Amino acid sequence: MPGGFGTLEELLEVVTWQQLGYHSKPIGCLNVGGYFDLFFAFLDKSVESGFITASARQIIVMGSTAGELLDAMERVEVVRSSLVAAPAGAQS
Repeated sequence: MPGGFGTLEELLEVVTWQQLGYHSKPIGCLNVGGYFDLFFAFLDKSVESGFITASARQIIVMGSTAGELLDAMERVEVVRSSLVAAPAGAQS
């Protein structure tokens, strides 16, 4: 499981694409051995500080096992930014 700068860049890129309405798919992060705990704590602190909205924070779901993550991804409601209209032809 990758976990370096490239992984974080790719993860945040697909989050941004969802906010812009380019896709409406759930975004999941497999948190093996708590590897991403500090990243999620950073996201939570960003919400607390007002840099990320609570609804935007919910875009990324986490699971400690593959089964847990898949269950969480099936339950997620995709959040779209109300600031940006979905591009023509975008599917929900």
